[in-house]
Amino acid sequence: MTLQPAFDFERQGLDFLWLEVTKKCNLECLHCYAESSPQAPLLQRMTYDDWRRTLQQAWVLGCRKVQFIGGEPTLYPRLPDLIEEARGIGYEFIEVFTNGTTLSDPLLDTFKRCAVRVAFSFYGPSADVHEQVTTRTGSFERTLGNIRKAVNLGLPVRVGIIAMGLNAGRVQETRALLNGLGVTSVRVDRVRGIGRGGALSPNPDQQEELCGACWRGKLCITADGSVFPCVFARFCRVGDARCGLDAVNESTELNQFRRQMRKDQGGGQACDPESEDCAPGCEPKPGVDYCHPDYSKDDPCEPSARHCYPNTPCHP
Repeated sequence: MTLQPAFDFERQGLDFLWLEVTKKCNLECLHCYAESSPQAPLLQRMTYDDWRRTLQQAWVLGCRKVQFIGGEPTLYPRLPDLIEEARGIGYEFIEVFTNGTTLSDPLLDTFKRCAVRVAFSFYGPSADVHEQVTTRTGSFERTLGNIRKAVNLGLPVRVGIIAMGLNAGRVQETRALLNGLGVTSVRVDRVRGIGRGGALSPNPDQQEELCGACWRGKLCITADGSVFPCVFARFCRVGDARCGLDAVNESTELNQFRRQMRKDQGGGQACDPESEDCAPGCEPKPGVDYCHPDYSKDDPCEPSARHCYPNTPCHP
């Protein structure tokens, strides 16, 4: 078997972009790695024009996949405009990761018109379980109702469940509820010991909380302009998006981080399907004979597995 690298960051530039358009969230989930809350600011230093330039610069660097996150991205007032911008530029994969409580019908229409994928966070089969995690009454019914709407509109929908003490014994019930709504892509991850998640899963070494895939040309940009190699790698700021992504992509800090992560993953080769280190749910990608860590089947990941990461989209 000939193994191939999944991504050569030194040659290809940028593969995937997270845009954290706001830190504000109407919920206050116990495990939130970004420490988002209703008290956080809606807008920070990144202006709408900054976000537009970022999308354009990322495209030039080779990026074709973008995910809008937060906070709660649907609270950002110009999210529809950014989605239209991304579609107009030519992004092939556009996804919004949402708690599902504030999705309006006009926004869903934008998703439909622009072929946007929707990823929902969801935590339990009933309000008493789900709302212990979100800490907000009424969030269960609102999220469930909007998942149903998105499925009925024919939008590509997936759901991520974070397993923790409050809901770990109810994951299969939660999966069954979602399957009953027509959601076929449901993945489970563990709590990351980052942000508020550190109180639930303490780990003084935050690098150990990473899945290891962030060397493959990924960048996260937050609403204050900070650039990180991954949504979870808050300990490694590699630049300011307002200064241009070219400078960030060529920075010593980013390239040192990527080289170290690639080295820790075993030289950056795609994993052998028979390797015990292969990520849970990882399977051979159609048309190739090696195991691609970014390609996962719909079987649930083991919540305790370090390499399971539903916050990273499953690349078709």
